[in-house]
Amino acid sequence: MIRTCESCGELYDAETCPRCGARPPRKVIDAAPVPKRRSRKKQLDPDLPPLGVDFELLAEEEEGLEVAAEPAAEPAAVPAATFTKLCPVCGKMYGPDYTDTFCVCGVELSQPAAPAVKGPTEQVPSPPTGTACLVLLGPDKKPIHSFPIDKDVTAIGRADALHGHFPDIDVNAWLDADTARKVSRRHALVLRQRQDNTFFLRPLSGNTGTQINQDMVAAMHDYPLVPGTRLILGGAIRLRFEVSAG
Repeated sequence: MIRTCESCGELYDAETCPRCGARPPRKVIDAAPVPKRRSRKKQLDPDLPPLGVDFELLAEEEEGLEVAAEPAAEPAAVPAATFTKLCPVCGKMYGPDYTDTFCVCGVELSQPAAPAVKGPTEQVPSPPTGTACLVLLGPDKKPIHSFPIDKDVTAIGRADALHGHFPDIDVNAWLDADTARKVSRRHALVLRQRQDNTFFLRPLSGNTGTQINQDMVAAMHDYPLVPGTRLILGGAIRLRFEVSAG
């Protein structure tokens, strides 16, 4: 490599200039600056809704996800008073203009039964003495139904045959659709410890909000249930844990 001596101007291709003996300056490569490490901000638990959470918005978002997961091709909604065929699996209703005998999900359609009136028409029967149960309360905070907790794991949510969700405690069967949809299809679990017959509530990830007494609680944590514990799911559905006195 031919260089020009910076001292005398001589051209040379050796390590030093043959005329004055000067050496070419070495190039100094500056080291890249070490990037500063940013301090991570402490994130709040994403499963814990903040104070003042809009449960209506959460329910609408979940409903939007459910609608997006359904088949694209489906008939227009038909008023309950005019539909003549009903899918026993996905619950879709069809009017007299729909001539096919099968639903868009592939299940044979059936004639709908007369719509049942939700809610009790008489006093809610009490389970046997000593039975742990969750009591569903209506808008007037009066008992609607009592669900015995007789399993080690009891699922709370909404039934959805199309997606294969069949919870042990299905609020769809006891509340109107607008209220029931505020609860997640897989909302929470009630866990029973056989050793000492104690019970815990475990809210599941992605639920629409779970309140125990006055406190909003995080998902995937276990919270003890004692007689009188009040639960609010999705900001609308009220339950009370009790042990029946007969």
